[in-house]
Amino acid sequence: MIKNIPFILFLTLSIIVNSQSQNTILIDLQEKLKEADNLRNELSKKINQQKWQSYNEDLKSYGLPSTDYLEHTAYFFEYSEAHEQSKWVAHMLTPEVEELGAVRTNDFRVDSLVTTGTAEQKDYFNYYPTRKKDEQYEGFGYDRGHLAPSADFRWYGEALSESYYYSNMSPQHPDLNREKWAELESMLRSYVIRNNVPLAIITAPVLTDDLPKIKQSPNGLSIPQFYLKIAYDHTNKRAIGFLMANKELTRPLDMYTISIDDLEKLTGYNYFPNIDQTLESTYDVKEWFSIFDKGSVEPLAQNTLSRGQFNTETIARQMNKYRKVTVCGKVVSARNSRKGHAWINLDRKYPNDYCSVMIYKEDITNFTYDPVKHLKDKEICVEGEVGNIGNKPVIKVSNPKRISDL
Repeated sequence: MIKNIPFILFLTLSIIVNSQSQNTILIDLQEKLKEADNLRNELSKKINQQKWQSYNEDLKSYGLPSTDYLEHTAYFFEYSEAHEQSKWVAHMLTPEVEELGAVRTNDFRVDSLVTTGTAEQKDYFNYYPTRKKDEQYEGFGYDRGHLAPSADFRWYGEALSESYYYSNMSPQHPDLNREKWAELESMLRSYVIRNNVPLAIITAPVLTDDLPKIKQSPNGLSIPQFYLKIAYDHTNKRAIGFLMANKELTRPLDMYTISIDDLEKLTGYNYFPNIDQTLESTYDVKEWFSIFDKGSVEPLAQNTLSRGQFNTETIARQMNKYRKVTVCGKVVSARNSRKGHAWINLDRKYPNDYCSVMIYKEDITNFTYDPVKHLKDKEICVEGEVGNIGNKPVIKVSNPKRISDL
């Protein structure tokens, strides 16, 4: 046993040395991996910076609305001291938006690029933090609405954070900001991802001298009555504009489209002056909305209809007026509900319908034909009172004489 002691000691020391050696190798590898990760992050940051520089050069080549602008990584803007918000904001919405690399920062802050100072939190609401759970909050009725959406920059943290400068905020009615305006922003992101192309975007409040102010705002923050957004697809050579009132909106999104020329007449700005000017006067809704790939059609031209007839785009104004009117359009879908009622959609398929015709189950027996099968794909006119179901115009019909071919 004593003779084996040196061997045992040698073996023990070998195991200890070998163990230490393995640990040293492991630590060394971990350090190298950490260095590689740091290098990867640094290269990724430089790549993103280079991408933004390239995208911004493209944006400037299309022409900005004025030369009096300031520039962040994420967007260009011109600030209005009189209204304490930007006159316009321009940015690029790119296919990288599909990469969810960053999360909302919510780091709202004053923009130091504006030497005269921007709006700030106290222009939108008062907040009194306390130690108790019932912290005091006094809202002024408007959201801090992003002009360039933060979600458009979610692939690059620096740009995402910049979108929370108050130079990128404007007081939007909550029902606009959280509903139809958000729907528009989402629709444009879907367009970019679906077509794998970047879009040049200009967003602006319509600022006029007579705008009301938020009464509690110490800096005199103006409340725009309208907002506009313009999208330009350089790859496919198409452009489109949107104009929305600063309030709750319930009509389908494509009913707020407008030509860039008309927006320029409204504001006096020349948007994207270097692009093909024919793109500013015309646009094709079908090129922008995927819903039209599924059988929906554009409303009939109002000027082709007879006096007293409305197309599906204008019929919403007749909701709840309790008078008989006539609406005309193409039946693009027809179905029976679970309860057996007949639903006829004009021009737009459900759930993006413009206007629907409803025939109760018990009234279908008044018809000598099956409305769902017979009316499909026909252009028809329907007479009746325009009701409101789910904020959409619906005409309830019980007499087949109220429906006629166009």
